[in-house]
Amino acid sequence: MAHSLHSQQPPESKHGEHNAPRKHTSVNALIGFVLVVIAAIFVMSVLFRVHDIRVEGNEHYTDEEIIKAIDIEDGDNLFFYDRIAAVSRALAKLPYIEEVSITRSLPDRITITVTESKAMAYLVVGDEDWTLDHNCKVLGKASEDELSNLTLLLSYECPELLQYSASEEITYYSDADGNVVSARLPITLSQEQYAAEFGVCDGIAKTLAQQTAGQSDYERELAAYNYIASNCYYSYDAVNAANAYGAFGDGAAKCDGISLAMKWLCEEMGISCMVMAGNAPGNPIGHAWNVVCIDGTYYDLDVTNDVNSADRDYNYYGAFNVSRRWIRNKYTESVSFSGFLIVPGSESMNMSYHALNGSFVTAGTPAEELLYRQLDALDSSDAVLLQFESWDEYTAFINDINGIMGRWSGLSKGSFNYSLSHLDEFQVCRISVTYL
Repeated sequence: MAHSLHSQQPPESKHGEHNAPRKHTSVNALIGFVLVVIAAIFVMSVLFRVHDIRVEGNEHYTDEEIIKAIDIEDGDNLFFYDRIAAVSRALAKLPYIEEVSITRSLPDRITITVTESKAMAYLVVGDEDWTLDHNCKVLGKASEDELSNLTLLLSYECPELLQYSASEEITYYSDADGNVVSARLPITLSQEQYAAEFGVCDGIAKTLAQQTAGQSDYERELAAYNYIASNCYYSYDAVNAANAYGAFGDGAAKCDGISLAMKWLCEEMGISCMVMAGNAPGNPIGHAWNVVCIDGTYYDLDVTNDVNSADRDYNYYGAFNVSRRWIRNKYTESVSFSGFLIVPGSESMNMSYHALNGSFVTAGTPAEELLYRQLDALDSSDAVLLQFESWDEYTAFINDINGIMGRWSGLSKGSFNYSLSHLDEFQVCRISVTYL
């Protein structure tokens, strides 16, 4: 009977007897996992504290400056430290820092690896040195207004900034106290396009510098002037009108691009040169030209007046190494950045094109005799230039040109025709003679 009763136990009870231990095992495993996690968190939060902070890759900033900017201290938790926020703090507080990475090493080490910006452009402003990195980030500390003026200066002082677009908005970076610490100029070119355009500009500059090696600064300056005047057309609307590549690569630029190209050539030749800006009376567009240093004396230089045009393929040299007084006949210099940049005086005409070529007519000089000497020196049909110091003598000469050439006809080498053209702003006239 006992055997019979045992054999008739329902199968359900057997299944129940086997499942109970399995449920207990799962629960125990879960509890064990949670305890392990809690223990791990406890160990990580209590035991793993930062006691060894190392800085790598820094040159401009000290270890202490970087650690302070990162805001990490001895005893901070190694695992719970917010590395993303730390990187943001460093980039905001330290303008020269380009990239930051933070790594952890057990049991207690934090390694901060920085990549610092390298200065690619350099500008002295007052008593301070301002630099620009390869990403067009201004490195320095100033107010927003000051940085706005500074970026204008940099666009004139650094012709290699082909990718800088003055029409785009500047991005400013501030520290925790709200002070502007740096600014990033807008970039309009890819690295590949920039490299290609820079190569064209730099190649032309280096070639011309090599071709004129051994010549005087004046001769090299004249070669640079003639190169731009002969290879560039004036265009206000050209794609690269405002930068040097417009003059070098496209052959079409306005005064900004022309002046930047001239600066690039001069500096490659070792000639000190800067870009000036100003306005004609009643003209909101403005104008740009150059100031050069030749034999220790500064002169104003305006290439734009002689660049190619549809109706003229010759040069007047009317504003070639002239005094600022001559430039003011057409443009008055801007004072928008006078607080940053010291503009050297330009009062001499000694190295002007016309002074050196015997074609500058000073007050009281018999202009007619000077013209005849130049005409007699012509070997064939050609043209002569005269620039007048006195406006009254200039206008009198032009008004009497028929009489002047008529009187020379009896002294000339034969029958001829002539034509007169002139550039009133700089009191220059050109007499072209064709022998019959």
